[in-house]
Amino acid sequence: NQSNMIEKGIAGPIGAALGPDGVPVYSPTRDPGFYNTVSSASSFAMWCADIPGNMRVSGVTIPFTTNSDGTFSYNNPAFFPIDNQGFGTEGFGHNYHFTAQFHASFTYSPGQMFSIISDDDSFVFINHKLAIDAGGIHGTLGGSIDLSTLSLTTGGVYDLDIFYAERNRFGAALEMSTNILLPEPATGALLACAASLLLMSSTRGRRVA
Repeated sequence: NQSNMIEKGIAGPIGAALGPDGVPVYSPTRDPGFYNTVSSASSFAMWCADIPGNMRVSGVTIPFTTNSDGTFSYNNPAFFPIDNQGFGTEGFGHNYHFTAQFHASFTYSPGQMFSIISDDDSFVFINHKLAIDAGGIHGTLGGSIDLSTLSLTTGGVYDLDIFYAERNRFGAALEMSTNILLPEPATGALLACAASLLLMSSTRGRRVA
């Protein structure tokens, strides 16, 4: 069975800023009562690093569905976008142990929201600040953010940065829903290292009208 080692605080508390290189900054402090499965800044940095000797796989796509209520969604309960790529499945049925990054800019308007559910970790940064923390080795877990709580300016252009990690061999899932208009198509490249840490970088979402 999937172990639920929920780990709030890997990337800092809600409101923590991205680092100068545009990726999350490791925090050794966990919210009270939560696990600590990432023990060092150096190991956490590997999640987002372009390590020499990695393999690169390109052409990964994340298709979004346009819904009748004006939202856009992606729902994949078996999120294995790189099966048979990189180092392959290594005898495990799927290509586990990978990380993903999604980056886009959007124009803020009142009423916007974003939600994510993931297995395992996901971190959502808006305007370079942590807005949703679903860190840890766990089954499907996530959160939502009402952008009106973030002190954004109507008409202002802001960055949306999403980081995902699959750290176990029990499954992988990713679900996202939003009414934010973002660039499309969602395509990306993937990096794989000999330790089976896989990194996919991708643009994200829908075209601004």
